[in-house]
Amino acid sequence: MIREKKRNLQKEKDKESDKEHELVRARVREKERLERQERQERQERQEKQERQERQEIQERQERQERQERQEKEKEREKEKEREKDKDKLEKDKEREKQHDDQIDTEMTTDQEDVVTVKHDENGVSGGPEPMDISTSSTFQACEIPSSDVTILEGHTSEVCACAWSPAGSLLASGSGDSTARIWTIADGTCRSSVQNGPSNVLVLKHVKGRTNEKSKDVTTLDWNVLEQVEPQWMLGDGTLLATGSYDGQARIWSTNELLPLPFLSVTRRFDSLGIEVMKIDGRIGLSTDKPGGGELRSTLSKHKGPIFSLKWNRKGDYLLTGSCDKTAIVWDVKTEEWKQQFEFHAGPTLDVDWRNNVSFATSSTDNMIYVCKIGENRPIKTFSGHQGEVNCVKWDPTGQLLASCSDDITAKIWSIKQEKYLHDLREHAKYAFANINELFCRRYILSDGVPLVQGTNNPNQPLVLAR
Repeated sequence: MIREKKRNLQKEKDKESDKEHELVRARVREKERLERQERQERQERQEKQERQERQEIQERQERQERQERQEKEKEREKEKEREKDKDKLEKDKEREKQHDDQIDTEMTTDQEDVVTVKHDENGVSGGPEPMDISTSSTFQACEIPSSDVTILEGHTSEVCACAWSPAGSLLASGSGDSTARIWTIADGTCRSSVQNGPSNVLVLKHVKGRTNEKSKDVTTLDWNVLEQVEPQWMLGDGTLLATGSYDGQARIWSTNELLPLPFLSVTRRFDSLGIEVMKIDGRIGLSTDKPGGGELRSTLSKHKGPIFSLKWNRKGDYLLTGSCDKTAIVWDVKTEEWKQQFEFHAGPTLDVDWRNNVSFATSSTDNMIYVCKIGENRPIKTFSGHQGEVNCVKWDPTGQLLASCSDDITAKIWSIKQEKYLHDLREHAKYAFANINELFCRRYILSDGVPLVQGTNNPNQPLVLAR
């Protein structure tokens, strides 16, 4: 009995021991499983990190290679640009040298700004003479019969200015209606009639659609008409028109069909007789409804204010502009770049006029007149004497005398050889504006029998021609 109890007790102990061993083995197995799982996860994390690192390295390499390719491409582009700039610089230097040589030649010819006039024993002139200015003559008003009047109708606002072509067959007029008009006067004479049809006038519109837009009023324009020998840089057989406007830009237009063929044979441009069509806008833009009437060749931009005056030089290779920004600029038309800017005036530059191909005069609201020369940084001559704004200047054909008119109600004649004016003309009762253009042109215009023209500032009055 006792032996039986001992065996049962031993069996229970063995069972308890087996359970404990089984628990220990189970814990060991669980621990081993957890360790394996942890090792596996750690290995996966490590592999993932290695993959990411490899990918980052590869991406960095690709970025670096791409940057290197881009830098090489940029370097090649820069090299190309440097080559282009080098070629352009060499061409500019060559072109500048050619212009400098040309200017030196002209300066030598025009040495010390004196025009030498020789006469032989028979009185044959070797060049134009300075004009004799007579202040004793008086002009009386005369009444023109209506039979000798031609009325040109078409402008819808005030006519600001007008001028004859050298041949006397064309009349240009500028208006506040945003247009300039070129009128054809067949035989250069006036008859009692009214002309307003499209057959005898070419309308140059400065704005599409409506007119009378003041922002499009033209301030100034100047023709460069074909001469017997065409400049090398002029393409085709067109006539060039330069215009200036209130936006400070000058534009050059090719007008192949703008003028009739007889006019193309004229050897001087409109400006030779003082043609200037004025507008109150600084953007000089022209367009026409006539096919092939005008093509914009270039736009010259540097002025910071409205352009009040512009003129071609005699050779037609330089364009001179005067602006409200107090400066005058000489433009090289061939390169379409400015050659020199002259900043002498203390007020807006109102007018400019070439003396020859390299020197010119400027006038301003500061009451001063300066004579300037290309290549010089200071005026070669200063004229002081007006007591008001100097509105207009004009050289005589020899370049020895300069006429000016001013708000001080006077017109003055200056000599390039003297500091003070030679003549002080005080017959005006009101401001003297632009009649100075007639002063040196009057004897040529009237002797050729070209009709006089009267402008108007009344928008309700047409343009009137009188014989």
